[in-house]
Amino acid sequence: MTPTGCIDFKLTSHENKLGTEEAIKFYQQQIADGSTEIEHFERLALLLEHTQRIDEEVQVLQNAVGIFEQMVFVDKLKSALPTLNMFTAMLREARQLNASSGF
Repeated sequence: MTPTGCIDFKLTSHENKLGTEEAIKFYQQQIADGSTEIEHFERLALLLEHTQRIDEEVQVLQNAVGIFEQMVFVDKLKSALPTLNMFTAMLREARQLNASSGF
């Protein structure tokens, strides 16, 4: 499940330098510090999926959906709607994967 529809998951150069676990920690810290950068949520979710940590992926995507719902429906930022839709679709797929695989 990738928002870009790519089948092959690849680490970014930054993630390669850090290593997978450190990259996960980096994105988790960025989000904990209040980042609303789409890339932070997207890459963290993809890394968690890649490492088969589906429960954590679902939590990250639920968090992203909540943040972008706030932007769209409370802050009235219509520009955030495509991002909300993307994270909602990713969350739906992660939940299906979680349910079907028994993670």
